[in-house]
Parts: sequence; C-alpha cells; structure tokens
Amino acid sequence: MDRKPLKVCNADRTKQIGVTASTITDIVDKVKKYFNVQNDRLTIVEDIDGTILEDDEYFQTLPKYVLLMALADGETWTAKRSDIELVNTEGTDQTDSTEKVLSVVAKSIKKNPARIPLLTKHELQILTDATPAEIVEITKMRSSEVNDLQQYCNKRLREDDELKDGIEILKLYKQAKH
Repeated sequence: MDRKPLKVCNADRTKQIGVTASTITDIVDKVKKYFNVQNDRLTIVEDIDGTILEDDEYFQTLPKYVLLMALADGETWTAKRSDIELVNTEGTDQTDSTEKVLSVVAKSIKKNPARIPLLTKHELQILTDATPAEIVEITKMRSSEVNDLQQYCNKRLREDDELKDGIEILKLYKQAKH
C-alpha cells in the first residue's frame, strides 16, 4: 500500500502532526510516539464528522492531507466550535431536508474554503445535485466559482467510485488466486 500524507490531531485539537501512513496501525503508532500516548487503545476518526476508521481499505479511499483525530479510551469526537455554531444557527439535525443540509455545507465552504477537500461523500453529492443558482443564492459566490466547485465535487465522487471499484476487483483477484 502507498503511504498517504495526512494530519492527525488530538481530541481537544490542541496538538496536530503531519505524517505519512499506509495503514491505520501506522497512524496509531505515530500518534503514540509524537503525542507521547501510553494508551494501548486508540480510535482514529475523521475530524470533520467523527467517522471511525475501521479498516485499511476505507483508509485508502480518503483524500491526501485529510485531517484525522486520535481518541484514547473515554474520549469522544465533538464537532469544531465553528461547525457547531453554524449548525445551531441553521437549526439542522440529521433528519433535516437536503435544502437545509445544502445551506449548512455551502455556508461552511463560503466561511472556510479550506474545508472543500475534506467534504464527505454525502456533502459532495448534495453539492453536485444542487442547482448552481441555489448555491449562488446561499453563498453569494460567482457562477464560475460555483461551476468549479461542482466540477470538483463530481470529480471526487467519480474518483471515489473508481477507487472502490478497484478495491473490489483486487479482492476478487485475490480470492480467485487462492
């Protein structure tokens, strides 16, 4: 497996390191070393939404430079304060409509464009499915910027699908070989 550059922070986001890793075990080993963690059990999650990294195949689908979080026993993922404030002002929750989720995602991108490479697949799909006019209305971005954003989202979705297809083919090949 190829080594992937990524960033890892601790649970309260006061420390952050940049490392390369090819497996989740690599990440855990480096976190223990650089954060001086003695705990045997660490959970690695995506900082953006708390998704737990359970296997190396999923890890390989993540983009380069993704921000991850290391959680020791008893620690839990929490949203960043700015994300909480944004969600609270919109009053969204997991059962809200696509329009409300689009509004939150689009406003968060407008507020912090560095978040774009870290969008989840769900967020990418919502931005791709929205009309350019909807995004322009929410963000007040130029049409050309919205077009670029939607092209990027489409490209990421295609690449994710291609990567997953490739992993499935490799699994089938490995099974056939044995």
